[in-house]
Amino acid sequence: MERAYEQVSEDEPDADVALLVYRIAQAHFFRGDPDSAQAWTDRALDLAEALDLPDLLVLGWTLRAGQLLGRRPQEGRGLVELALRTALEKAPGRVVNNYVQLGDTNFHQDRYAAAVAYLEQALDESRRIGDRRMEWFVLSELTYALYMLGRWDESLARLAEIPDDQLGHTSNLLSPTNGVLEIYLQRGELERARALLVRFEALGHSGDVQSEGAVAAASAAVHVAAGELHEALSAGEQAFTGRETLGIGAQDVKQGYLHALEAAFALGDRARVAGLCEVVENVPAGLQPPLLAALARRFRARLADGDPSADDDYVAAAAQLRALELPFHVAVVLLEHGEWLVAGDRADDAEPLLAEARETFDRLAATPWLERLDALQAGEPAGIPA
Repeated sequence: MERAYEQVSEDEPDADVALLVYRIAQAHFFRGDPDSAQAWTDRALDLAEALDLPDLLVLGWTLRAGQLLGRRPQEGRGLVELALRTALEKAPGRVVNNYVQLGDTNFHQDRYAAAVAYLEQALDESRRIGDRRMEWFVLSELTYALYMLGRWDESLARLAEIPDDQLGHTSNLLSPTNGVLEIYLQRGELERARALLVRFEALGHSGDVQSEGAVAAASAAVHVAAGELHEALSAGEQAFTGRETLGIGAQDVKQGYLHALEAAFALGDRARVAGLCEVVENVPAGLQPPLLAALARRFRARLADGDPSADDDYVAAAAQLRALELPFHVAVVLLEHGEWLVAGDRADDAEPLLAEARETFDRLAATPWLERLDALQAGEPAGIPA
């Protein structure tokens, strides 16, 4: 594309040249070259402003927002909102994209209920105009948000609305690897999760940072469930490196972080767990995704062993996750807190926590976690559900 630009760069700029410049910027962004992406985005926006191209302004602002989410999330969100207003007034063909982008912005900030609201608007609009490919993309994004909110059967139902032959062939339909695949694993359906992952594996070698991160995070999840802990740690850390391009709030970055922590802890690599916690703890408060902050508190509690500080960390992690409306994650922390209390001869204090965790796991049909609860109450040692 850059060669094509060189061929026309001396011509009088027009809408086609401006769109080409935008496509070059987009390609650099998804190849993991943020500096070049920013420079080309500036060129595209200069042309869009000069030529009064509202459609390209919407595209350019949205791309710039994606570049800013990791460093200046409020500015990024403001650009997406500006893009949506402009699309509604002057570029109706871009409205659906901007509802989706607002959903993604809320993903970064762990506001999943708000994300679902925007995505449902995008779904209605894509169906109104008959854009099937955008409809499938929105359905894919919904599978992840609904998983996070504990609306697992709805997530599976949304996946069923996407034609089966579309899965694994495009980077627009990645979210089931971080949503539906997780549901399968948390319900003990390891082979079903493996089968879903296999469909996306080719995208893990595509050179697209987003695709590779999604597949790496999903691979880490499957490896943890299978007890393949070294492989899980490697894949989880690979997904977590995506924060350098996509921002630390990207969904596959966060999923990779969680599974890297799980694998490192199960391997007994306490230094690695502490190091991963420190990465998030050292992020300035305004840029810290709330989910990752809660996960760091959760694993600090696990590292504390019998130290009383674990009690406060578990309570804080559960409160943060509850505020985010993430019932499954809350239940996991309640179970681990309960295990810690039982180990400290405080079974009575553990009882209400374990009762709430059981209610959530039962509602979600999270069989491996129910088995872990049963083992605790039978006096058996805890382990990672598989």
